[in-house]
Amino acid sequence: MIIMIILIMLYTTIIIVCYSCNFGEFLSADDKQFGFKKGLSCNYAIYAARHIVERFIKGGSTVNLCAIDLSEAFDKVNHHALFIILMKKIYL
Repeated sequence: MIIMIILIMLYTTIIIVCYSCNFGEFLSADDKQFGFKKGLSCNYAIYAARHIVERFIKGGSTVNLCAIDLSEAFDKVNHHALFIILMKKIYL
């Protein structure tokens, strides 16, 4: 079982590298997207959100804003169990 998981992870890594080499130019994120991007911190995201909200308020619009922090939820996921569940779904 362990060898199978290692082989699957190796295969996945090879596929990702090959895919990135061939299609990397199509995988770039928009400059306005935040999260896990070098040089774009939370402070900049907060500044941008505040600036946009203030602009709409000055224009007389109502603004509804929702923020969800999923970092702790992601950290608490049992990644090994998730991987096994995904593998079972692939081979069904």
